[in-house]
Amino acid sequence: MPNRSLSIFLQGKRCKDEYFDTKNRAVSLNQSGKPVVVEAMNRHLDESVRYRGKNVKRRHILQHQAHRLANVLLSDEGEKRPDWLEIKEF
Repeated sequence: MPNRSLSIFLQGKRCKDEYFDTKNRAVSLNQSGKPVVVEAMNRHLDESVRYRGKNVKRRHILQHQAHRLANVLLSDEGEKRPDWLEIKEF
């Protein structure tokens, strides 16, 4: 079963085989597994971590990054932009 990919959110707890359904060599979470994963994911996203010198919940980091990118894109042309933002035509 796909224990490794879910172990990040379940904090080392073992995923039970009864949480998964298999069909045609594919694996998916079933109705009893989804609440367990969603609860673990919410706990993980609600943890505070250090981000750019501040304590920020993981769920808000993406929004901070989006604002940071927007500010770079809206800034004056004279300011230096990060290398990864350079637009190159083919």
